[in-house]
Amino acid sequence: MSLHEATQVNEQQSLIATNSGHGPWHVVETYQAAPWLASDTVLDPAIYESLADQPVIAIDFPAFTDGRGYTLARQLRERYGYRGEIRAVGDVLIDQLFYMHRCGFDAFLLREDQVVEDALNAQHTFSLSYQISIDTPEPLFLRRLREAASQKALLQERKEDDYSVPELKYAVA
Repeated sequence: MSLHEATQVNEQQSLIATNSGHGPWHVVETYQAAPWLASDTVLDPAIYESLADQPVIAIDFPAFTDGRGYTLARQLRERYGYRGEIRAVGDVLIDQLFYMHRCGFDAFLLREDQVVEDALNAQHTFSLSYQISIDTPEPLFLRRLREAASQKALLQERKEDDYSVPELKYAVA
């Protein structure tokens, strides 16, 4: 089992989090120790049972090119229904934050050389996403179809409420 205890934070590192995965990112002043999973962890029911009651779980990124932590976060959220904080630790770069958040991370312990202000501004890098994810369970085309149907229903409702608008009829010769 790849379960460890993360207890220390380097003074040059900053922890950024959201309010339970919602709302804007902010710098966290107090640091809560958390069990952490190595990137090569195979998440099974036994490991999850040992983590289920933890308010925070950290997932290690030993290198920014190692994407296995994204999968662990999605598995925790989707397969096991974990609702606590999932924190990315290790070689965490600003470029990854948006994608980490979409996979279920809601806290990020930045690498020492990353600028906190840049990380906070990174939350506005993308305004829309096409694919489904933890934060957007519906693809863009379905969201647009739903919005179009809603608009059509609203127009139909207005038409029925306004008796002064004549209904157009076409005669076929």
